[in-house]
Amino acid sequence: RDAAAAASRPDIAVGSPGRLLDLARRGHLRTDQLRIVMLDDCDQLLLRDEAVQALLLAPPDRQVLMCCTTISAAMRQQCLELMQNPHELCLSDEAQLAPHSLLQYRVPIADCGYRAKNARLLKLLRVLEFEQAIVFVNSPRQCDNLEKFLKSRGLSALAAHGDLCQASRMENYRLFRNCKRRILISTDLYAFGLQFQRVGVVINYCLPADPGLYLYRIGRAAHFGSRGLALTLQEPDSEAHVLNEAESRFCMQIAHLPATVHVCDYLPPAAGGDAQPRTGVIFFAVEPNRAADEAVVDDEYQDAE
Repeated sequence: RDAAAAASRPDIAVGSPGRLLDLARRGHLRTDQLRIVMLDDCDQLLLRDEAVQALLLAPPDRQVLMCCTTISAAMRQQCLELMQNPHELCLSDEAQLAPHSLLQYRVPIADCGYRAKNARLLKLLRVLEFEQAIVFVNSPRQCDNLEKFLKSRGLSALAAHGDLCQASRMENYRLFRNCKRRILISTDLYAFGLQFQRVGVVINYCLPADPGLYLYRIGRAAHFGSRGLALTLQEPDSEAHVLNEAESRFCMQIAHLPATVHVCDYLPPAAGGDAQPRTGVIFFAVEPNRAADEAVVDDEYQDAE
């Protein structure tokens, strides 16, 4: 179907770099007459060789547009090197990018390792009130293992990552979009572009290396102008620098998880004609407890690392 659409010589072709590159190499998509090439989320696309190769297929006199929400100094330099006589247009400074309707908290973990982290995550998912939630990890293996762990504890979870075949990815996407599953465990595959209206909670099981990616992730819980809650599991003496840099760079506050959180502070009013506000209060065991955490994780679960 894509090949037939490309062969019809469309005015605009939209797709992932890998897919467009494949169509061009097989002769279905002509690139010799390209006049404009646009890379959305260029700070992430240019990390992939396919994006650069697809860009180089266009004629030398093409116009290149690169758009992004956040960008590091190194990536900005790479963008400039791929353009001719570039002009920069900044619509807002980074301090204005933070979703201010979103509550953000650090969640202390008793000890490094998967046992304490899994236990803490399990407790959060059981006590929090939400319609749907996304849990972000850093690798496909962590994604699959965490899905098995949560399912074994009776939670409605599914995984999404780039190592799944396309049919499985699409099926999982449909299940989550149609609210057939409440919890999505994902790599950064779902950190960009996709919007799920019922997602009110995002949990960083692992932190990304780049504060910009952190901002993308937590934004999944603050779309459509709604409130939301972003929690980050923080191991002892590690990863704090990413959150500290995010606070400084985007002028936002990521406090330690308080003892209580009011549901109405992160969830919109319940659906219905009268739209009554939510009045519940969630109580957390704020201080990490290694013995209590490990007690809920048995030895059958394998380390996700």
